[in-house]
Amino acid sequence: MIISGPELPLPLEGAKTVQTQNKDGVIVIAGYDNVSETVSTSLFKFSCSGADLSTCSWTLMKHKLKKTKHYFTAISVTSSLAGC
Repeated sequence: MIISGPELPLPLEGAKTVQTQNKDGVIVIAGYDNVSETVSTSLFKFSCSGADLSTCSWTLMKHKLKKTKHYFTAISVTSSLAGC
């Protein structure tokens, strides 16, 4: 059974998804926007405030990539591993 949640604000193709560091959601990174025909630098966070899917939403994050990306590799790295 597939249950649909909220749709992304943009129809992105070639975007990548990583889990947030505290495991409370996922982040979609960049991708090709089929509507505006541009490659995105945006990051969208998907999170839920409760157990029900109706409490879930996408949020445009304030951070952006310096360069546009689509069809790339992404991995989640902890702050301690990154030396931050």
